[in-house]
Amino acid sequence: MKLDIIGSVASGKTTLARELSEIYNIPFYQKDNIVWERTPEGDKKRSDKDRDELFQEIINGDNWIVEGSPRKLLRESFEKCDYIILLDVPLRKRFTTSGDAKDFISMEYEKREL
Repeated sequence: MKLDIIGSVASGKTTLARELSEIYNIPFYQKDNIVWERTPEGDKKRSDKDRDELFQEIINGDNWIVEGSPRKLLRESFEKCDYIILLDVPLRKRFTTSGDAKDFISMEYEKREL
């Protein structure tokens, strides 16, 4: 499964990605952590080349969940993903639990092999 979760700040993107990652045993990645290298000394912005290489490595994999909305990374992940979930504060009711999200995805995806 290749899933891209986008939405506004504090809409639940990371929480949903983490829960779906556990349910389906698929790695998830935060797009902010692809753009920024997190170090004990503080955040350091990756070079465009390093960022793009890391992102390509992720989205060329067989199964992944990415979440976040850095514009540079949106188009490529949209082209490669099976599903896009848009979380926004007004739409959040649709996925009030990870079970709701799992049901939404499984309507289509569990018919196929992961």
